[in-house]
Amino acid sequence: MIRLAETLTIKGELDELQRCSEWVAEASGRLELPANVAFSLDLCFEEAIANIILYGLKEAPEEDRDVVIRMGVDAGVLHVVIEDRGMAFDPTAAPDHEAPSDLDQAKIGGLGILLLRKFTKAMSYERTDGRNRLALEFALAP
Repeated sequence: MIRLAETLTIKGELDELQRCSEWVAEASGRLELPANVAFSLDLCFEEAIANIILYGLKEAPEEDRDVVIRMGVDAGVLHVVIEDRGMAFDPTAAPDHEAPSDLDQAKIGGLGILLLRKFTKAMSYERTDGRNRLALEFALAP
């Protein structure tokens, strides 16, 4: 059973990322997450939610621009669900982007899904009733 479930609803606006980051820090403390998991969680949230706001919710009407985030711990795993009513997009089906070999080759953007895959134990996606549901799992122990 997932203990101490945490929920946050944010508006689909980039300035809400700061509030999300603050919530992650507070919830990580309540859930007693290891520092490395809290860091990974914050990074993954910033990437995933920024992309939802910038691309998925771009054409959504105002009343459908909320993003709901839930998380809780069960059996040594942090379970996270991010839901929105934006355009359908399955990050689990997106092709891998190669990481740049050096700074001269690096471009801004395009590495969010790579980061999600690197830091999570598992990632799944479903679209139901007009809602995107991205589920992420983070291992709490090495």
